[in-house]
Amino acid sequence: MDLSDGVVEEYIPDVDESGQVSYPNAESTVGEEANAVLEGLADRDLLYQEFEEKVYICPSCDTEGMQYTTVCPFCESPYAVEAELLECRECKTKRPRDEFYERDQLECPSCNASLTEDNVYESEGYACHDCEECATSPEHRLWCRDCDRITLLENGTERVLCRYGLNQTGYEWLVSQLEARETIQEALASRGFETRTDERVEAGGETTTIHVYGEDPLLDRSVVVDVHDLTTLEDIERLQTARGTGSAILVTTSGSVDEPIANFARDHGIKILSTGQDGSLRSEFDVSEGSSKPTLIQRFTSAVSQ
Repeated sequence: MDLSDGVVEEYIPDVDESGQVSYPNAESTVGEEANAVLEGLADRDLLYQEFEEKVYICPSCDTEGMQYTTVCPFCESPYAVEAELLECRECKTKRPRDEFYERDQLECPSCNASLTEDNVYESEGYACHDCEECATSPEHRLWCRDCDRITLLENGTERVLCRYGLNQTGYEWLVSQLEARETIQEALASRGFETRTDERVEAGGETTTIHVYGEDPLLDRSVVVDVHDLTTLEDIERLQTARGTGSAILVTTSGSVDEPIANFARDHGIKILSTGQDGSLRSEFDVSEGSSKPTLIQRFTSAVSQ
C-alpha cells in the first residue's frame, strides 16, 4: 500500500473540469470504486478521515461536483446579476440605474417622465439580462457543468468528500501484515529457499503478484506465499494458479478463514498457517462460516506492499 512506504501521504479527492470526483492514487489499486473502499477502511479504523469538501451529484447525468449558482426568479436564467435599482414613483417601473439616464438626465425608461433623485426609490437587487425582469433577491440553484441542467438545491444528491491517511491502528495493522511476510520469508530461507517479496509470477496465461516467492535451485522446487488478514476465495484461487507445479502457502493474520477457503485449500493441497500473538507461525487456525465473495475492502487490504 502506498501509504506504508510514504509514496502517498494521503488519499485526496480530485475534482476535474467536468465535475467528476476521483481518488487517483487509490484507484490504481482498486479501480473506480476507491471512494467506497476508503470509507470502508475508515469504518474499520485503519485510516483516518478528514472532511475536505462537499459536492452535489446531478440528478440528470450523475455528474459529481454541481456548482452553486443564483438565477432569476422569473425565468431561472443564471444571467441575473447584482445591480443598483431605481423605481419610478409615477409608474412603478423598476430598472437598473443606468437605464434611467437619457442624455445625462434622469428619465423613466417606461413612462418617459422626467425625474429627480427625490422622486425615485433606490434599492439593491438583481437584474436579469435575459428576461429583463428585476428582483429584490435571486433564487438559489445548482448548475451541472456537464449537461447544463439547473436544478433546485434539494434535487441534488449531496456527497461529502474526505481525505484519508494511515492512523495508528492502521499502521499497527500494516506492521502485522509486513511482519508476517518477514516471518514466513525467514522460515523459507532457513529451509534452503532463496526468497523474494512482491514477486510477479506468470501462470495460466496471467501475471500476478505474490507476497513471498521461494525457490530452491538445488532441489528444483518452488513455493508461493500470500499473507492476508481477510482472505477471499479469489485470493486463494489466484494463489493456486500462481503455484504452477510448486507448493502454495496461505498465511492468515486473523487466525481464521471462511469454510469455502478451508475446503479449497484442502482439496488443492494448499497449506494454511496462522500467526500467533508473538508473531510466530503455527498450523492451527479457525474455520468460520461465511461468504468467500471478495469485497472491495478485502481487495484493497490485500495490496499491502513493502
